[in-house]
Amino acid sequence: MSVMISYICIYLGLGVSGTDEGAFISVFCSNSYEQLRAIFHEYRALAGHDIIDAIRNEMSGDLKDALLTIVKSVFNTPLYFAERLEKAMKGIGTDDTTLVRIFVSRSEIDLGYIREEYQAVYGKPLETVIKEKTTGDYRTALQVIVRQN
Repeated sequence: MSVMISYICIYLGLGVSGTDEGAFISVFCSNSYEQLRAIFHEYRALAGHDIIDAIRNEMSGDLKDALLTIVKSVFNTPLYFAERLEKAMKGIGTDDTTLVRIFVSRSEIDLGYIREEYQAVYGKPLETVIKEKTTGDYRTALQVIVRQN
């Protein structure tokens, strides 16, 4: 597997000029999170810098944002979603679509870990922030989902 990972890393642009965006897309979309972690680790070993640095330097626009999002999620999925929840509840108002999407989609997967990561990073229980930022039956529903995980 190491040889294949090395090949993929080379294919992604090690030692060549220019960037083959299609190669990045292909590798990112055709491998599991576990495989991507191994690829990113090997990339760092071969290139001497993180895949995040390569993406920031070689990509732009929506593709750059999408690839960075995938990398964040691959390295620490609960942290990625904790950050998304914070962004959805920060400031005046809330991004209810994002809140509902995350709570419903992650409730039976890793919402408990997301809740723990949220508290570790932001120093406040997720339940407290929900109570501060939402109201009524909507608040109650979100609190029940969070408590059950």
